[in-house]
Amino acid sequence: MCLSPTLSVETVEAKPNLRIPANHTLLSRADQQETRTLRPPLAVKLPIPKARAPIIPLPSPHAVAGSEEGRQVVDRKVLYLIRHGEAVHNIEERKAKQLAAASLKAEGFSPTSCTYKDAVEAARCAVLHDRCLLDAALSDAGKSQACSARSVIDDLVNGPNDQDFPWPTVVLTSPLQRTLQTSAIVFPKHPGVHIREALRERRTGLPCDERRSALRIRSRPSFVYMSSNDLLNFDLDCGCGEVLSPCPENSEMTSPPMTLEDKEDVRRRSAGLPLLLQGFEDDEAVAIVTHKGFLRELERGLLGRPEATEFGNCEVRVYDVTLHADGTLHSKLLYGGLDDQQVE
Repeated sequence: MCLSPTLSVETVEAKPNLRIPANHTLLSRADQQETRTLRPPLAVKLPIPKARAPIIPLPSPHAVAGSEEGRQVVDRKVLYLIRHGEAVHNIEERKAKQLAAASLKAEGFSPTSCTYKDAVEAARCAVLHDRCLLDAALSDAGKSQACSARSVIDDLVNGPNDQDFPWPTVVLTSPLQRTLQTSAIVFPKHPGVHIREALRERRTGLPCDERRSALRIRSRPSFVYMSSNDLLNFDLDCGCGEVLSPCPENSEMTSPPMTLEDKEDVRRRSAGLPLLLQGFEDDEAVAIVTHKGFLRELERGLLGRPEATEFGNCEVRVYDVTLHADGTLHSKLLYGGLDDQQVE
């Protein structure tokens, strides 16, 4: 039976034409600019051109982690990194692996054998092709994890630590449903949430890693308060229909085929973090809600921690990040990513 990925937690009433006032204290210059430049949405379905891959701007190749010595500092921020909570496709993966493992053991295969490992992995991958997992939603456990992440951030900001952390006045989130839901729970009705295509999961070609259109996202009561102008313009530029997808054989996915990504592609995309932070110079702290693969490549690449462990669901890590005029970046881990989870 097909899963129906829906969100039961609705944070605000539907207001399709909601706009944040330009004089709001938490509205960044970047959001004011994108509101001014937003083209009006089309009332009819856009024509679908031939295959055309989206281009996400990348920073200078010199934007790498390094020392601050002798470099002009142009910006400094506290950066909260948050992975989304458990999603329904994660449950299906786990079930498939358990069933395959039980069957293989019954047939006498050792768990250490290559045949066993390959078969379990194949079972996991096979279940992810289910089109009912399109833009997979959070599970009940994932929603609980998001509530826990919110408590972690509240403790960091208001807790007994000698070094209190600033509250993130900007939240940048991936456009997939599981990250949007996580953002809505961790930062309910936050006036500074911005949806960014560059933070999405790796383009695997699997339904669970493809998103709904910007128009569909902004019609959801849970997400209507989030700024989706940047995403809408992205969709308009690409001539995208209901769903962006590299899987034309899936009837639910109507837009042109798009280039799949490997880990190196995500590493290059994550190096665009300095560009994502442009326009938020007045904000001391920024939160990023995204995916395990993106966070792995961001930490091991741009943030200069090649041995960083992968994020758990709704895990929170905090960095002090310094941006230099020459395009380089220096980072220091302040919280998380360590066994003792201690603040420096």
